[in-house]
Amino acid sequence: SLYRPKDVSSKLFRFKIFRCQNTIPLSDVLPILENFGLHVVRERPYKVKLANGNCFWIQDFDLALSHGAELELKLVKERFKQAFKEIVNGVVENDSFNKLLILGGLTSRQIVVLRAISKYLKQTNLSFSQSYIQKALVSQAHISRWLLELFTVRFDVSFEDISTKEHKKYLADFQEKFDNQLNHLGINLNEFQENAVSQYFTSASFNRKRQEKKVIAVVRALLDTVSSQDEDTIIRSFCEVILAILRTNFYQNDVRGNHKSYVSFKLNSSKVPQMPKPVPFREIFAYSPRFEAIHLRKGEVARGGLRWSDRYEDFRTEVLGLMKAQNVKNSIIVPVGSKGGFVVKQMPKGGREEVLAEGIECYKNFIRSMLDITDNIVSGKVVNPENVIRYDHDDPYLVVAADKGTATFSDIANGISADYGFWLGDAFASGGSVGYDHKAMGITAKGAWESVKRHFRELNMDCQSEDFSVVGIGDLMGDVFGNGMLLSKHICLKAAFNHMHIFLDPNPDAATSWVERNRMFNLPRSTWDDYDKSLISKGGGVYSRFDKSIHLTPEVKKWLGLSVDEMSPQELIKTLLKAPVDLLWNGGIGTYVKSSEESHSDVGDSSNNALRIDGKDLRCKVVGEGGNLGFTQLGRIEFAERGGKINTDFIDNSAGVDCSDHEVNIKILIQSLLEDGKIDAKGRVKLLESMTDSVSQLVLRNNYSQTQTLSMMEHQSVERLGAKAHLMKVLEKRGLLDREIEFLPSGKQLKQRQAEGKGLTRPELSVLLSYSKLALFEDLLKSNAIDDPWFSSVLIEYFPAKLHKTDEKYLLGHRLHREIVGTILTSKIIDRMGATFVQRIHEDTGAEIGAIAKAYVIAVELFNVESIWSQIESLDLTVNYKKQLEGFVHLWSNLRQIVRWVLNKFGQNFNISEVLGQLQKDVKKFIDGIDKHLPAKDLTELKRAESQWERANYPQSLSESLAKVKYYVAALDVVEIANNTSTQVKKAAEIFFSLGDKLNLIWLQQMVEKLEVSSSWHVHARGVLRDELFEHHNVLTQSIIEKYGTSKSKQVVDDWINDNKQQVLHVRKMMQQMRSEKVSDYATVMVAVRSINSLVS
Repeated sequence: SLYRPKDVSSKLFRFKIFRCQNTIPLSDVLPILENFGLHVVRERPYKVKLANGNCFWIQDFDLALSHGAELELKLVKERFKQAFKEIVNGVVENDSFNKLLILGGLTSRQIVVLRAISKYLKQTNLSFSQSYIQKALVSQAHISRWLLELFTVRFDVSFEDISTKEHKKYLADFQEKFDNQLNHLGINLNEFQENAVSQYFTSASFNRKRQEKKVIAVVRALLDTVSSQDEDTIIRSFCEVILAILRTNFYQNDVRGNHKSYVSFKLNSSKVPQMPKPVPFREIFAYSPRFEAIHLRKGEVARGGLRWSDRYEDFRTEVLGLMKAQNVKNSIIVPVGSKGGFVVKQMPKGGREEVLAEGIECYKNFIRSMLDITDNIVSGKVVNPENVIRYDHDDPYLVVAADKGTATFSDIANGISADYGFWLGDAFASGGSVGYDHKAMGITAKGAWESVKRHFRELNMDCQSEDFSVVGIGDLMGDVFGNGMLLSKHICLKAAFNHMHIFLDPNPDAATSWVERNRMFNLPRSTWDDYDKSLISKGGGVYSRFDKSIHLTPEVKKWLGLSVDEMSPQELIKTLLKAPVDLLWNGGIGTYVKSSEESHSDVGDSSNNALRIDGKDLRCKVVGEGGNLGFTQLGRIEFAERGGKINTDFIDNSAGVDCSDHEVNIKILIQSLLEDGKIDAKGRVKLLESMTDSVSQLVLRNNYSQTQTLSMMEHQSVERLGAKAHLMKVLEKRGLLDREIEFLPSGKQLKQRQAEGKGLTRPELSVLLSYSKLALFEDLLKSNAIDDPWFSSVLIEYFPAKLHKTDEKYLLGHRLHREIVGTILTSKIIDRMGATFVQRIHEDTGAEIGAIAKAYVIAVELFNVESIWSQIESLDLTVNYKKQLEGFVHLWSNLRQIVRWVLNKFGQNFNISEVLGQLQKDVKKFIDGIDKHLPAKDLTELKRAESQWERANYPQSLSESLAKVKYYVAALDVVEIANNTSTQVKKAAEIFFSLGDKLNLIWLQQMVEKLEVSSSWHVHARGVLRDELFEHHNVLTQSIIEKYGTSKSKQVVDDWINDNKQQVLHVRKMMQQMRSEKVSDYATVMVAVRSINSLVS
């Protein structure tokens, strides 16, 4: 009880605690009372024995306010007693914010809001400590009350139906409490402040927006007399965070009708002050005395794991870095990146089981905190969460995944999803018991192995048919390491290490060791110590990392080139990382390679400082990054600059996230079938299982394609460095890319590389590739182009074949159908055409991104280019990889011209099917019979090109197809001319090619292509000249046909030349002069191109 005896000073009062069995230790009570702003004068404990023999204790405290003021007990008595009990029971934290209960007139529940915001600000760039923030808000307790009022006005659901009479009563009560607070604190408001406060209290009916503005005006007015700049900054930060909050669960109750034990806020990150970059799209912060958590996402549809973090002080910084990395990794899937993390604040003192149990409970409340404020979908309609005021639009997509510390928690998350009736069901957290088991599928390792196979192919090695040496990081129980080391029976694993052991097998037998690895992988649990030692080659063995030193056998010394007889485990691991092997396979945890320019502290993995080496010291040929963060990005670049074959972790191990995304989207589709009774729960499980192999194939196709694109970009890296530099600038201006964060070269560094004849490395290209996909995906979603009916086929091909026959209404009605189409289209375009293609076409033609995407599809479909690509891909290890890339580049170069042609002819708004219907039949007929249409000179050139491809070991039929590619744009011109002049395609072709031959237009076209490109303006200028030349050739041909007809097509051009001798002679002389003087600068070529236009009468 809290009371004041009659004979005691008005500044003193007493507080009694009644407890059974024992007292609360004084060391526990004093901090609580002091954090209420109370001074303990004296304590008197009494033991009371009842008649029945039971005892209880009374602790009687004499108290006074620390600042010496009088206390109106009736105003705080009940609030105080309730708060004290909550603190003792661990429901409320014990800190200086509790002073606001007396000084601010707030309840312990209301103080939770300010405490939660303070904890959130700690995770941002606000540099003040928690105690300093608490001191500031207590110092300005009268303003703190108005911060709480701002939160109340914005989010209290009880105001929704408040009458004018009730609102006036609320304001009168608030005014009385505020006046009492000012009297207690001895604060007098100035006229300006009085006016702002009066404006609020004289409000009539409740209006959230109007009341919010008035509260903000009060806060700003009260801040005028705050002399401390720090306190001003802190209070303004609180105000801005409250305004950045979009939703909160603060006004929700649990099933028992009590306040929830945690509070969550959903925030518009861009409105939070001093937010560290990259700034997320949205974030959810959860606060509780037991845990704190953050969930960051880069867009509306986002996906990523939740981790159990041990970084209490800066877990948001950790999660932000992971979100950025996840966003880049997610460039191949539908959702953009997200990431979440939570910290456990009251870690139990028991063993592992107790710690795990507490972690799980905190994880559960983290999941609940997010679902509390997330929209649901019921019967196809978005349903808003109860007792939540929203300041954003419908936002029902929330998907999570496992991460560090939560690998086995997916079923727990899905169970909570089911409790909430969340529309995604067990698609909410992928990797649960009903879904695709990544380890059983080996999908992450298989995806990374696509990178490994490509690297080896480019070294003229086949890792699936010839033995190769490997050093590995990990153990055979692990998903990525274990699965990876079974993907070729020609692996010669010479060494590996994990956190416990070092495995050495200096001269392994590939076949025998594969069988033993397979045996161990299939054990329920295993360590390297379970490896059959009799199968290890002479001089090898398994050693503990905790040994003081390890004896080195002659065989190991010979392999590693060592002269010492023993090494510490740490020294041996560093030596193994530098070993001369074909492959370094990372399937473990930790960062083991940095650059020579980085310090160990830059890396942020102190546990491996003693093992880490520099990229320049690696002697392996190939790196496969099945695990995350094995290298720093600068470490990768340093290795690649010295000829090492490496991508990045987010490229190599993307299959895991890709598989999960397919699972989620398949489940969303099947859920619609389930709801309509088209399938039952058992059938759903069977269907999911039956598609496992199909999902794997779809995912691995993406890994193959993406690494192929990197090879093509690397092949052109030096000559197209300017285009890539320009793309970086564009992405930076859009706020999508930060070169410094991503370790991409500056403009100055790029110029230096250009001067040295160097391009970008594969790790750098990997980053640029991913960001170009993110940019294109974003642009496509903003466009209505992906709503073109033709793209329904693209949507269908995303799913396994078993779902292709699903009723179209379910497929097309998929909640994420636009995002799926955008994702597939993004990958199709960039994986075939590279990172810079779309931006370059956009700048050259002015076309919208959606129109470029449609024009690209038309180009591919018109000439059945997918078939040619597939045939080139089938030549892996048959054709030298550089010659294979030349085939891709040949298609790439000509497809660019076709896309430009389509955009120039059809503008922005065209229907794909209509354009294909208009052109496809005649174009196919032209290409199929091209031998009949070409003049002798071109026919000879065609046959020469065929022979060149055949000499590179291309099959005859594919060589013929590739030789024809050069004439694709001409085919379009001829068909258009034929259609526009009602002429047979054959005759239009005769005239078209004859004109080109006699005016040397082919030579002039070659001069355009040879123009030196040293800036984006040069690229643009060359593109314009190319388009103009094609257009002049087209228009001039049509003009001749319209004037002379086609009855004598073989001599029509000669007749036209005879009738225009003077003009033609002038053009021919100009061409001859250019050829003799070997002039090919922009001005000269431009004059020559424009001269062709002068011939059109």
